Parts: sequence; C-alpha cells; structure tokens
Amino acid sequence: MKDETRKKQKFSLNKDDEGNIVYPLSINPSLTLLDCGVINTNPNYHSEHNLFPIGFKSIRSYASIFEKGKRAQYTNEILEGPDGKPLYRVTSSEDPDNPIVRDSSTGCWVYICHKVNDIADVKKQKVTISGTERFGLLEPNVCRILEFLPDAEKCMKYKFKYRVPENAEDA
Repeated sequence: MKDETRKKQKFSLNKDDEGNIVYPLSINPSLTLLDCGVINTNPNYHSEHNLFPIGFKSIRSYASIFEKGKRAQYTNEILEGPDGKPLYRVTSSEDPDNPIVRDSSTGCWVYICHKVNDIADVKKQKVTISGTERFGLLEPNVCRILEFLPDAEKCMKYKFKYRVPENAEDA
C-alpha cells in the first residue's frame, strides 16, 4: 500500500472525437497549456533539448511586475519570425497592450524577472531564469505531447526523451 501512494498519477489527455487535444490543459498549479502549436522542421525551431512549435501557447502564473505580493497571468507564445527563426512573446494579464517580444524565451523572462526584482523590498543581485522552463517547454508532460506532434521525428538535432522508436514494442 505504501508504494502505491507514492506513485504519481498517470497523466491523461482529453481528446475530442477526431483525436485532437481538448484545451486548456492544466499541467501544474502554475502552468496551463493552451495550444501545442505545429512543428516546423527548420533547425532554428528545435535544439538538442527542446522543440519550439509555432503557435505554442501557455499561461504561467508568476509574480506581478507592477504590484509587490500580487500574482499575474503571463501568456507565453512561440511565433514564426520573419527571418526563419522563432519569436517569443509573453503578455502580462496586467498589461495586455505591451507584450514582451524577444528572440529567445529566456530574453522575455529575464525582462519580467528584472521588473519583479525592481519592485521587491529585497533585491536579488543577480537574476537568472530559464525561459524554456517558464514557457513550460521543460515540463515532462509537455515534452511528451510535443514529441508526438506530426513531423517531430524530422527534427534532426532533437534528442527524444519520451517517444518510443517506431520499431519498438509498446510498453
């Protein structure tokens, strides 16, 4: 009995009659997935560790950039950039008319963390953050979903963590 209580609950997806994921999808208390997007096999849209699907959209709950002690919702999006590289956009629920757009997810979130630090009583001397983590791209259940998107297997640099090769038996 003790071992059974320690097991994590199996993650399951709600799908419609055509097999499409039903959104929003709660990943954890601070992260909601709104759209997985679509895989672009251009090498700029993936790395060894991450897939960056065009149209990916999530919401992260995080400290407000305006009011100390308050939380805000940040909508994270991966967009198709004009130069064949992704653009990352984060929009705060507190300031929807002024999205933060950068050429990296970390660039967006470093900006947010600096703003949060600016209004804090105790300032951090160094602000470090992982944009891919804040976007939700490092969450195991998000990675699993993205790895099974059409054309993910064509992303040559990416090292799969969860997808079973086609010729392996189902576990």
